[in-house]
Amino acid sequence: NDGQLVGATLEALVEKLTPHDSMLDASLSSVFFLTFRLFVTPLEFAEAVIARFTLTLPSGLSDEDGATWVQQKLLPVRMRVQNLLKLWLETYWRPGTDNEALPVIQTFVQGPLAENFRLQAQRLEDLLAARSSSSSEYLPSPVAERQRINERLRDAGMPINPTIPVNSATDTPRPIMTKALLSALRARNFSSIAVTDFDALELARQLTLIESELYCKITAEEVLEMGRKNALPAVNVKAVTTLSTAVTGWVSESILGEQDVKKRMLLVKFFIKVADVSRFSPHTIIFIGALTPASSAVRP
Repeated sequence: NDGQLVGATLEALVEKLTPHDSMLDASLSSVFFLTFRLFVTPLEFAEAVIARFTLTLPSGLSDEDGATWVQQKLLPVRMRVQNLLKLWLETYWRPGTDNEALPVIQTFVQGPLAENFRLQAQRLEDLLAARSSSSSEYLPSPVAERQRINERLRDAGMPINPTIPVNSATDTPRPIMTKALLSALRARNFSSIAVTDFDALELARQLTLIESELYCKITAEEVLEMGRKNALPAVNVKAVTTLSTAVTGWVSESILGEQDVKKRMLLVKFFIKVADVSRFSPHTIIFIGALTPASSAVRP
């Protein structure tokens, strides 16, 4: 009802991705390239795209109408096809998984595409050579991949998580830490350090940095394919959840391991303050709320 495509055959999707009479819907291409491996193999997709390139002239057309059809439909479609392959190879290629389509694309580029678009075919051959290489320099990092995808989604007008303003290096806040605590940390004299020796805001910052580093390693494919048959282990997603579990255990042991009621209350207040100022996953406050009723020594 709202004009959004919700389902189609592979052939129809390829047609939507290579229109002859309109601009390509950037949001459609972004969503398609992130999800097509869930319902079709890269080889099947490549074959469908190549089939789109080889449109045949409809029967019954006059010479004049045939020439018009070639100029207004066949040539635009073929340009869209080479642009679509270029977009796949440049931005959305997944090394290893998509490599099964390389021979088919290579044959197409060196044959029909080169016969019609020599310069474009040369560019695609360069990309194919890069993707065929085993060198790691062609494998994008998860962070770079996410940045590219977010940029394309933003350009397409699709809603994504709002960007948090990042201060310049000169505006980066100085660590909040006493000299005594810093000296103990440098000397690795951890037994002399209590968690309440840390400033709540500084501890929240450090937890956020740890989680951010783990989160930035998660790829879109890990989230989309998690739990599916034959899917690769979502190791980066697991790392984030493992950190959350570790924080749960740490908060629990810190509070319930303290026998002195007053010190236990100080710990509860401290962790609530950490959660209040934190951009780390807001689980700490939930852990504390669950722990408090369980201990008869703790009173509101």
